[in-house]
Amino acid sequence: MINFENVNGRESLDGSFFQQLDKEENEDEDFDACFHQPGKKRRLTTNQVQFLEKTFELENKLYQTARKDYDSLKSGYERLKVDYENLLKDSESLKNEVNSLEKKFLSQEKGKENLDLENLVQEDQNPILRVDFDHVSEIPMVLCK
Repeated sequence: MINFENVNGRESLDGSFFQQLDKEENEDEDFDACFHQPGKKRRLTTNQVQFLEKTFELENKLYQTARKDYDSLKSGYERLKVDYENLLKDSESLKNEVNSLEKKFLSQEKGKENLDLENLVQEDQNPILRVDFDHVSEIPMVLCK
């Protein structure tokens, strides 16, 4: 924080800068006459000039700092935006790949089921009547009337 009460480097014992201005203006006897005369120009005092210079310097520094911050934030935002768009593309690509793999997996599973069913049908045209005669003695028989 800058103290503008002491703009000329001296200790100010009589109050703020604006109090000094009031005193200087009140000391000027023809202040009202000078203020209302359009042809006569009023000059700034040394303290007023120094105060304005310090104010302009401070405002310029604040503007430069704000501008740097803005530029930094803007470039960071642009990088994040590009990264976000790339991640969206990657995400969409991965979703498409997952869907493709799921379809392949389901078609392979259907193919296996179809092959298993075809094998059963081909091997056992009538699985109920099919009897392995080599092991007939091992099968317990129950006769019903």
